[in-house]
Amino acid sequence: MDFDFDNDPPDWAVDDTQPVRESEVDLENIEGIDQYALLCYLRANLGLWNKCYPILRAEYFDGRHRKAFEAIEVFANRYRKMPSALYVAKMAKLQLVVPEDAHDPKMMESVAVDCESFCRRKATEQFLIEVSENLDQVKSRSFVAEMTKKIEKISSISVKVHLGYELGQDMLDIIESGAKFDHQPTGFQFIDEIIGGVTVPSYNIVSAPSGKGKSIFLQNIAINYAEMGHNVVYISLELSEYLVLKRMAAMLAGISIKEVYKNKDAVREALNRPDMGKIQIKRFPMTGTTPATLSAYLRELEDETGEEWRHVVIDYPDLLYPDQQVPFDNIHVRDKFVSTALYDWAHEEGAPKIIWGASQQTKDTEVDSKKAGTSQLAGGADKVRVADVILSARRTEEDMLRHIVWYHVVKGRNGGDDAKIPLYWDPETLRLSCPPDLRKLFEQQNKAFLLKKNGLTNRDTMATSSVSKSNIPSARPGELAEKLLRRKR
Repeated sequence: MDFDFDNDPPDWAVDDTQPVRESEVDLENIEGIDQYALLCYLRANLGLWNKCYPILRAEYFDGRHRKAFEAIEVFANRYRKMPSALYVAKMAKLQLVVPEDAHDPKMMESVAVDCESFCRRKATEQFLIEVSENLDQVKSRSFVAEMTKKIEKISSISVKVHLGYELGQDMLDIIESGAKFDHQPTGFQFIDEIIGGVTVPSYNIVSAPSGKGKSIFLQNIAINYAEMGHNVVYISLELSEYLVLKRMAAMLAGISIKEVYKNKDAVREALNRPDMGKIQIKRFPMTGTTPATLSAYLRELEDETGEEWRHVVIDYPDLLYPDQQVPFDNIHVRDKFVSTALYDWAHEEGAPKIIWGASQQTKDTEVDSKKAGTSQLAGGADKVRVADVILSARRTEEDMLRHIVWYHVVKGRNGGDDAKIPLYWDPETLRLSCPPDLRKLFEQQNKAFLLKKNGLTNRDTMATSSVSKSNIPSARPGELAEKLLRRKR
């Protein structure tokens, strides 16, 4: 039986004019009393339904209870009202009672908690059945990763939904606590002067042609964050943990990578600095590793150490498999799912992170090209769309001789697009830095950005307007001319 009302449903389908009370039903002999009781409370209170509905699924209910749930679901979604008990009885052949305490606040809270437990239990039962039916796939990393993702979803089942922030009530608290979520420096002074650091949370990308310094940049920025006192997870999908350790030892100790074994004391002293955060290096296989794999690993690391690890470096996401089953050779679809998963992971509620990853540049990108753009990133447009900051590494033959790497700001959420930032690369220690003798070159390349940051552009614009209107007779013509000439240059 189905009722398809053209407009608003009739009164009998909405109003409980003759509600069935608990005393009128033999509740002890009702099969599936837990599901029955939950449906009775949900149907009787629209507010409770709205609170619990996001975690409910029809497959959690059995027999007539499932039909009753589906009847309530369709009716509530279509009319934004709850159906009467009579309507549900006609649709599902199940007579729901109207609990006397259906609108009691304490009881509603208790029912919501029971609903949460019910949904988590049912989801767990379905998960165990699925695993038992697919035991032959347990050795598959992609299957294990998919099951790990489902376990995470089960653990996150909750009726307590974060409703966002209300400007008037929450703004002062946000301002007071906002420092830790505001721009956090990268540790590269020139980059920070242009983009102001990166926000917490954020997903950021550095790109370069194959073998041209993606890993070196990621290792350097991991050390920069550790030197600020942050714990950092460095995930490698390509280089061995041994090689990453050796490189970082040379960078931290400031010695040639060839001399690491001969300077154990210097290395030990550099690694044991009391102000340093920790760096955890973990290599995952190239085949079958997904964002869900990394998320599960980080949870386990935090559980084992009892510490927060909110700075994650991934070398590099192009090698990750998506959590969804998609053809691996479809790079655009693959990148879409991987990039959005990493972005969402960075923005995980209650655990915001700064994530840095790397990306290949397209094969037709010229190594000595001075122009960088989003079209040079391998993969689909979704990689560019979700990233907060994208830096592109470029070097000419002359730059190589001078040990300079240019980082072009391809995208910056907070500005700096098209800026070109030089960093010095020490071929012995592998350290990237911003030495004073590069300051002049940096400022010459980024004059407009630095003037704007220092507020000079606005003042210059005001001065130009004033000249045309002759409103500032006190200013000397020589000063105005110098400003105009400097702006034109």
